Amino acid sequence: MPERYEKLQQLLADLIHEIGADNFTKPPRFDDAAWVGSRLAELLPVSPECKQKLLEANDPLRMLADVENLLRDLRDDR
Repeated sequence: MPERYEKLQQLLADLIHEIGADNFTKPPRFDDAAWVGSRLAELLPVSPECKQKLLEANDPLRMLADVENLLRDLRDDR
């Protein structure tokens, strides 16, 4: 997992703590870009089509970049 995405790792860890670890696959794999990206994609408040597109990504780092952009867009819409 590239250092660039540490904030996404931390965001996911915080969400898992808040939601409850029992709601996620075990063990957590915070060092796996695909796992982190997929879990965040599942949790994002976006359309099912958008989630599906993220989850079908072949490149986990591209998925993380897309998740990061979506989070930025959601924050800016507030």
